[in-house]
Amino acid sequence: MNKMFSFPFLLLIIFATLQANEVEEIDVNTVSKAVGHVIARQFVYPGFSFNFDKVIEGMQEAREGKASPMTDQEIEQALATIQETVFLKTAEENLEKANSFLKKNQTEKGVVSLEEKLQYKVIQMGQGEEICVDSVPKIHYRGTLVDGTEFANSRDGEPVEISLDQTIAGFSKGITGMKEGEIRILYIHPDLGYGMSSHLPPNSLLIFEIELMKIQEQKTIASEEA
Repeated sequence: MNKMFSFPFLLLIIFATLQANEVEEIDVNTVSKAVGHVIARQFVYPGFSFNFDKVIEGMQEAREGKASPMTDQEIEQALATIQETVFLKTAEENLEKANSFLKKNQTEKGVVSLEEKLQYKVIQMGQGEEICVDSVPKIHYRGTLVDGTEFANSRDGEPVEISLDQTIAGFSKGITGMKEGEIRILYIHPDLGYGMSSHLPPNSLLIFEIELMKIQEQKTIASEEA
């Protein structure tokens, strides 16, 4: 909820650093309109719509020195309730979408179901060593949501070295058995992914495209560190 109250302080900081001549050069009308856009974005809650006519009415009353219809504590409690309600509704909807997607996807050509909530599809066959439980694979990966939104991509840098016991269950299970050079797409149900505990929307189905570059055995790494 902090984002709802941080913007005015941000404005104070910005204008406090401006010189008098810089302030005079600012187009007040343009900035005022832009501020309205920023404030509106602070009130975006998917699944809930504020009455912006009332928001503007409240701002006008505040300018006139009139009392708010709610105390600050009541406002914070109301916003927290809205946020929680929207969160739970989104989680329920995303769970339904995940179940529906996997049910349909399992009938697609080339899709393999490792278990009820985990599927994969091989895009490019590999020829090298195979990932096992003690492997430390070096991979490139790209993570997206069902709607195509990208939330992770290693292609901008070097391949990433991972430990299977430090990843989500769907990821570690899904890449086990991959061979060096293989490219595989994983479809991970939220129960084997991040569930409701994540920076992503709650109960998001995860889609990872993974390229296995190289495998290094855990025992090899241990001996090198020693």
